Amino acid sequence: MSDPRAATAEAIRELAAWAAGTTASAIPREVLARGVRVIADDLAAIIGARAEPEVAAFHERVLGRSRVAEATLFRGGRSRTDRVSAAVANAMAADWLELDEGYRLVPCHAGLYVLPALLAEAESKNLAFGEMLRSLVLGYEIVTRVARAWKPRGLTMQSHGRYGAVGAA
Repeated sequence: MSDPRAATAEAIRELAAWAAGTTASAIPREVLARGVRVIADDLAAIIGARAEPEVAAFHERVLGRSRVAEATLFRGGRSRTDRVSAAVANAMAADWLELDEGYRLVPCHAGLYVLPALLAEAESKNLAFGEMLRSLVLGYEIVTRVARAWKPRGLTMQSHGRYGAVGAA
C-alpha cells in the first residue's frame, strides 16, 4: 500500500511545477477574460464594504500600525500599508458583504483567497497586469483543484478556513 502523505506531497509538487511553468500564452483567452471578471467582481466587493463600520475601523487600525507603504488599502484615497496588512484588510473587506465571486462545483471562493494577497504582492513588486492576471488564473486553478480533491467529513470548517492559505500562497 502506498503512503498517502507521500502521494499528496508528490501531487502538490507536480501542481506547483505545472503552475510555475505555465505561460500566459498557454492560457486560453476566454480563461484570461474570466480572470478579468474575477478581478472586477472582487474589487467591487472590496470597495463596496469600505464604509461598513467594522471594516473602516479595521482599516484605521491597520493604518495606525503601518510602517511601510507597499500596497494599497482599498478604502478610498491612496491609503497604503505593508503588503501583508493590505492583503488581510482587503480580504476582510472582500468577504464582508458576501458579494465576492465563488466557485460553484465545491464550496469555495477562489478569487477571494487569491486576489487580495496577489494585489498587494503585485503592487509592491510593480508587476505588469499580464503577469498578475496569469498569477490570478493559475492561483484560482490551484485553489479549485485542492478544493475538489479535499473531501471533508462534513462542513465542520468554513471554506475560507480550508482554502484561504492555499490561495494566498
